[in-house]
Amino acid sequence: MRNSVATVAVLFVLMAGAADRLRGQEVAPGTVAEIRNQEEARPLFMPVFRLQNAKAADMQQVVGTIAAWLAEKPGGAPSQVKTMVVADVRTNSLIILTRNREDLERLAEIIRRLDAVVTEENPALPAKPAQPGE
Repeated sequence: MRNSVATVAVLFVLMAGAADRLRGQEVAPGTVAEIRNQEEARPLFMPVFRLQNAKAADMQQVVGTIAAWLAEKPGGAPSQVKTMVVADVRTNSLIILTRNREDLERLAEIIRRLDAVVTEENPALPAKPAQPGE
């Protein structure tokens, strides 16, 4: 998907433009602009995960769904910190864009596990599904 790289480039241009507009403006406490300013102060993580066994497009859907679930705060309210998962089919890679280090670490572990080679010695799933309380 050559469009994936273009999508990331457009995203950064839009983010940079929004940040420039917010800088220099006084922000009332509790406003969306204040939340954005706080978000922009956090570092942006953008690791690239080159996949060896799984297909990037398939993994994008799975990891993107998990990222959305992680972004929900307890009680169902969405987090202000967004995570974006982009697949680059040409290099069979996933790019994760986030400002949340904990979510990134969780997603990296999930990617590592899902990209593993499946053999009898290393099954993709446990032989017996785990039951609640086990």
